[in-house]
Amino acid sequence: MLHLITPSVEMPVLLAEAKLHLRVDFDDDDTSIAAMIAAAVGRLDGPDGYLGRCLMPQVWRLDLDELRGTITLPLPPCQEVTSITYLDKDGEQQALAPAMYRVRGIGDVARINPVGDWPEADSASIIFTASYNVTPEPIRAAILLRVGHLFANRESVVVGESVAGLPLGEDDLIRNYRVWGF
Repeated sequence: MLHLITPSVEMPVLLAEAKLHLRVDFDDDDTSIAAMIAAAVGRLDGPDGYLGRCLMPQVWRLDLDELRGTITLPLPPCQEVTSITYLDKDGEQQALAPAMYRVRGIGDVARINPVGDWPEADSASIIFTASYNVTPEPIRAAILLRVGHLFANRESVVVGESVAGLPLGEDDLIRNYRVWGF
């Protein structure tokens, strides 16, 4: 099971960038535009987002029933594995020394392997930080497209208008960044 420990306090697109994209040079809609940015990011970010990735720095805890085999961390790109703790067979909480495991794939999909064998454990928790160092421009462009759509279409329906999606729009920009499964 995955638990958010520390949410991101930043957005990959700033309010000023969104206003420039929207060609808005007044402050009356700042609160609405900020909410639209948050909605667009929320559609893509985290375990429930379309991309299955962390766009900005977040700390997560992955709880496991046991330590076994190669452990693949969700929500790439992984920046750091902070700790691995486990409940030993005597019911005592133990911290696994970093020398006892190897993390490969930092900056991408991280995989953790033991040095030797994993200790016997009734359960385990892995604390890790996931995010891009810099959010890729196609993802940022997709967020701006979504914000533009939300800003221009503030209702859930459009009456008397023909609607068509952009052939090279938001979905095309983010297609290569989607995590398809673990």
